Formats: sequence, C-alpha cells, structure tokens
Amino acid sequence: MNVLGTSRGHSAAVLTARDIDPVVRQASRMLAEELARRAGVRVRRAGRVSADGEPTVVLGLRDEVERLVPALRLVGPPVSEGRPAPEGYVVQSAGPNTVAVAGNDALGALFGVGWLLSACRISRGFVELPGGLPVSTAPRMPVRGIQLGYREINNTLDAWDLKQSEQYLRDLILFGCNAIELTPPVGGPGERSLREWEMNLRLAELVHSYGLQASLWVPVTDGDARERRARRRILDHRRELFVSMPHIDDVFVPGGDPGDTPVEVLMPLLADMAGLLRGTHPRAGMWVSHQGFEPPERDRFYGFLAREQPDWLRGVVYGPWTRDTMEHTRQAVPPQYELRAYPDITHSCRCQYPVPGWDPAYALIEGREVCNPRPTACRAIFARIAAHCDGFIAYSDGNHDDANKALWLALGWDPDTDPEECLRRYGRACVGHDVEGRVAGGLIGLERNWVGPVRRNASVPRTLSLWRSLYAAHRSNWRVQLHHFRALCDRYVQLKARHDDAREQRAKAVLQQALDGQVPPDRAIDRACRLLNAPPSRELRRVREELWGLGRELRESIGLQMSVRLGGLDERGNVLDYLDEPLNDARWICAQLAEAKRSDHAGKLTAIARILAWEDPGPDGFYDDLGNAERQPHLVMPVSEGEDPDCLRRPYEEFSFREYAERGRLSWRRQASALYETPLPLRYTGLDRDARYTLRVVYAGRFRATITLTANGRTPIHGPLRAPDPPEVLEFPIPRRVTRGGELTLEWRRVGCEGRGPQVAEAWLVKTAGKVRR
Repeated sequence: MNVLGTSRGHSAAVLTARDIDPVVRQASRMLAEELARRAGVRVRRAGRVSADGEPTVVLGLRDEVERLVPALRLVGPPVSEGRPAPEGYVVQSAGPNTVAVAGNDALGALFGVGWLLSACRISRGFVELPGGLPVSTAPRMPVRGIQLGYREINNTLDAWDLKQSEQYLRDLILFGCNAIELTPPVGGPGERSLREWEMNLRLAELVHSYGLQASLWVPVTDGDARERRARRRILDHRRELFVSMPHIDDVFVPGGDPGDTPVEVLMPLLADMAGLLRGTHPRAGMWVSHQGFEPPERDRFYGFLAREQPDWLRGVVYGPWTRDTMEHTRQAVPPQYELRAYPDITHSCRCQYPVPGWDPAYALIEGREVCNPRPTACRAIFARIAAHCDGFIAYSDGNHDDANKALWLALGWDPDTDPEECLRRYGRACVGHDVEGRVAGGLIGLERNWVGPVRRNASVPRTLSLWRSLYAAHRSNWRVQLHHFRALCDRYVQLKARHDDAREQRAKAVLQQALDGQVPPDRAIDRACRLLNAPPSRELRRVREELWGLGRELRESIGLQMSVRLGGLDERGNVLDYLDEPLNDARWICAQLAEAKRSDHAGKLTAIARILAWEDPGPDGFYDDLGNAERQPHLVMPVSEGEDPDCLRRPYEEFSFREYAERGRLSWRRQASALYETPLPLRYTGLDRDARYTLRVVYAGRFRATITLTANGRTPIHGPLRAPDPPEVLEFPIPRRVTRGGELTLEWRRVGCEGRGPQVAEAWLVKTAGKVRR
C-alpha cells in the first residue's frame, strides 16, 4: 500500500486529537520530522481525514483514534493479564492512503510511530507500508534501555550536540527503547567537567520529553565513604545532582567497577541517598549492584537484603564482574526487589561476554572496543538471562555497538525475534529499504569473520566485498562507514597475520642455517633481525592508509575517536593506534638475539636453539599455547559457551594489550583464564605409565592472582604462588604415582580473593627420558 506518494508535492497529514498527551505530541513531531528527513515529505497537522485522498496518519491513544475516524474498527489491543498491555499499539489501515497508529498509552503511540518508520519502504517522496497489517503488539520485557554516557571515556557521544543526541534517541525508539541511563559526573563543582554536567542535565530533559525513563549511573568514586567528612561530601554532591537534574526515574549505584565501598558502609550510604532523592524526585527509585563483591561480601549483601528488606530500594542490578550467576542472584534477592540486567554489549574481550575462541590476532589489533555486531551471540545471551530479570539497561561506551543496541532492544520487545529479520529492519530504517538484505548479510558476515582462525577464514574477503559495494553507494551514511571500517580492518588483520607469519618463518629458516653450520651465527642473527624488522608490504601499507581515511571520515561524521590523534583515550577503541602491532614474535626474538650477540660462538648457537625449540615438549611430550583457541588441546571446557556466555563456570581466553608487549613472547599476551572460584583444568591421556613427567609452565596476565596447582584432584603440585612479573618458565615435577594410570588432570585455583582468577599462558608436559626403575 502506497501511503505517502509523490502527489501533492510530497505532502501528507498527521491527524491527532486537539488536547493530546505531551508524549503523543512528541511522537507526532518525530513522525513529521523523520518523514521530511527520510522522504522529503512535508507533513502538516490536520483536523480530519481529507476527502481528496491526501495521505494521512491518524495518531493517538486508542479511544482518540476511534473518535477521529468513527468508521474505523480497530483490531483488539495487545493485552497483559486481561488489560491493555503497557506500551502496546495497533497499526492498521484506516482507509485509502490512511493508516492508524493507536497506542494503549502514550508510549504505545510513540513506539507505533517508531515501528511505522522502521517497517515502511521509504525513498524520496515515497513511503510504502509493509504487508501483514494490522499489527497488534506489546513489549514482553518492561525495561529495555541503553546507557548513553556523555563522558570522556565514551568514544563517540561526548562529541555530540543535543540535536545529534536526539536523532540517536529516535533511532533507538524505532526498536522499542524505553529507558536511557545517563552518566553525570560526580564530585563537587571544581572536580567535574562543566560541559559534561550541563549536557547530562539537558539530556535528562530530552529523555523525559519522549516519555522514556531517565536513569542515572552514579558510582561512589568521589570519596571514601568510610570517613565521616568524605561521606558528608559525597552526600552533598548527590544532593546537588538530584536538585539540579530536571527529571530522574532511577538512580543506579554500582557496588564495584568502579567503586570499592564495603557493604556495611555502602547500604547505609544508599539509604541516605534515597532520602535525598525522594526529597526532589519522590517517584524515583534507588538501585544497587553487587559487582566486584567477593563471596563473603556478596553473602553479607544478600543477608542485609533478607534481614533489613529496605523499603528505599527498588531493585538490584546484575552487571559485569559479578561473582555469582544471575539465576542464583534472583533466588537470593527477596522477591519484592526487581532484578535488572546490565549487560556489556560494547566490548569484545576483557569483558563480561568475550567473543569465544577469538583469534589473538584480532584481539591485539582490534581490541576491546572495535565495531562488534554479534547477532547470534546477542540472541543466545539474551535467552540465558531473560527468564531471570525484569529488564535491562545495556552498558555501552560508544556507537561501535550500534547494531547490538538494536538487537537487544528488539529482543526485549519480542524474545522470539529472528536476528536476521531485526538486522533487515535495521538496514531498512538506517540505510535504505533497497539494501536491507545486504546490510543484514554484511552484519552477519562480520560476526562470522570472528569465528575460527583469521588466517584461513573465507568470510573475511567476502564480507569486505559486500561492505565495499554498500560504501560505494552510501558513503555519507555513518553506519555504512562504521561497518565498512570493521570489514576492512578484519581483512587487514588477516593479511597482516599471514605476512607476519611468513616473515617469522623466513627468519627462523635463516637461524636454522646457523645451527646447521651453513652460515656464521652473527650473520644469521643480523639477517633474521632485518627480516623481522623490514617495512610492511605495499598491500599492508595501502590498507592501513585506507583505514586511517575511514577513521577520519567517522571522526568527521559522528565524532568517533579511534586514535589518540583523533581525540581518543588510550585503549578506548583506539584501533588505529594498534595497526602496527606485530602478530609474530619479532620483538621477543630480536631481544633474545640482541643478548645472544654479546655471547661467544657457543652461546649464540645455544640462544638460537632455544628460540627455535621453544614450543618443543620433547619426545612424547605435550604443549599448549593457552589463550589461543586453536592450540590448547588439553584445556577442559566443562560447559559450552552457550550455557555459560559470561564465563563463570568455564575457562575462557584473556588478552594482554600493554603487558609484555615490548620484550615478551606473543604467547604471554594471551592466556587461558578462569574467574573467581572456577578451576582452570588441563587433562592429558595416553601417558607412559612407566615414565616420569615434569610440568613446565608460564603464568602471565593482568589478574596476577595467588593460585595453587593440584593433580588428579588431590595431589598438590605447588602451594599458593603469585605469578612472577615479568613471566618466566617455572618447572614442577609430577609425582609418578599421579601418572601411573596413564592419565593426568591438572587444576589451577585461586587462593583467597586477590586477583580475579588463575591465568596460564603456556604449558609443557615433558616426559623424563628413560624408564622408571621398579
């Protein structure tokens, strides 16, 4: 059905009641301005349906729409518990060139407009309704929100003005967003950014004008609440914030990440904050998370809620680095408190939901905050948490996760949403109806690029080809720019990984010639280092320059900061700053060879032999490059990624960006890790029952937890030990009685509460030569 055609000079009408709810009025304005922006259609406000067939949208609450069009019989409204469901709407034809959008309430009308804009086929002067009308729908999850942090560490939003922020808010509304979490600065007037403070006040007003919930994320980072004077200052800061904010629906105070206030101090502090909040915003609620609470403190937190049952608390937030499952949290928290999820949809590693089996080459160059559409993962993670929470406000630190926002919001509206259909709608609404299928395919392709080893992933060049064609036709669209950048970056990583592998193999072949006596060791060392440090290939330089060009385009179009040179903060999405990161052991090999050059002839050969044989476990031995999913055959995964996406019951891959970068081995910058009380197990079979074995191991990683190692569940191999810094190879004999059965299970565990868990970078199980005497 062609609703808004090319007749009448691209004009149309919106028909609403005279006295309408402010949110419905905002929905009418949004409809008119978006049709003008997207289709060049001028929309006027009408008093009745035109008799000459002027395209018209009838908008309002259900009873208002029926009064405006008496002949219209709306289909039954979406219901919940026998009543019209909150935020539900009906969209149906109301006659020739007329469509009705009828909300169960004002937000329902707003979301009906959002659906109309995202479902229609829109081009210049032309808007066509999709098939399948009428539509009657309501959200299944009551809270569906996104954190929009106007703060320094956000890689995009702090570059925006209010107009850009409103446009992005509208884009989120298309997919059913009903809550926005802001991140106002804490601290006194001289301790905070005035620009951030004022913009957050204006954003709260904007969010409220659309009828959405305005939540504040307010950590206790402006003082030590255990000290009386500091506590008083913290409360003074919160009083000023609550008085200044024009609208607040919720305040969320994380227990950790950041913040480190003991439960016994935190909860009375929040009680006082809640009193201040009620004084200025009587209907606002207080929320708290147990992020970062170690088991004893976590249990005290649960005990406080069960014992005190404070009436000032609205609910508990389940966020990253929580030392408990969401299922158990729901069981432990008294039922009168809501449980809201705070999923990290913005990071790809070193995070709540890391990409499983991510190739280390991607991690070292693309890092934590690269553009990261993950449709399959989003659906799987959502399915795991949906039954245990009352909604979510997703953690985001920029616009690189834009597609994930749409996916989570759509799933919150309808958990049965097909991710591909959601991405088609995303492509239709945000790029164009003529390319919606290609956009969806391109986003799915980006997720497939991250499955398995990058060096032989055939999806990478195919996906780049698709995004290149979209970019050629939609170069000014920032979402196309963003995903084209990711596709090109994936291809760069693939080419660089192959290039750096070849360089290392050639260098090692030269070093082998020295061991074989074909060339003097000094000459071999010099030539190997020249090979490893040679300039990159012409193709790599060309792709690198293209990536920088796209980075500058994104800085210009949406303020995305992918380099310190483009205004970014270190390690906060600065992909461009890591393009030259070696994907081989060039730095380590050259450092070892530089030391070897100071040795005599025999010392040089010994150093070369050590480099070439580093991973060799000897005859009938075993080697694991832990943290590299393709080279850790003995790592035990007790549950699947789908069963445990937040890695609370299984090991996962961790990566080190800065640690050991200059002189350490590449293998030390990736580790198999386990969180908290979860063990990190390796299992070996087919061992020689008559031989002795020695474990050689490298502990590395940012956690530096104190750990123990046990064999077969009962034999200690070493007691409490903290990883050496810098890493070194440690050796531990394995008692023969442990391997007499031909099998061995090694298990690392954290001791106490220092560090998040065990991390192991490399492990050799070396067979001792000869038989054991009987």
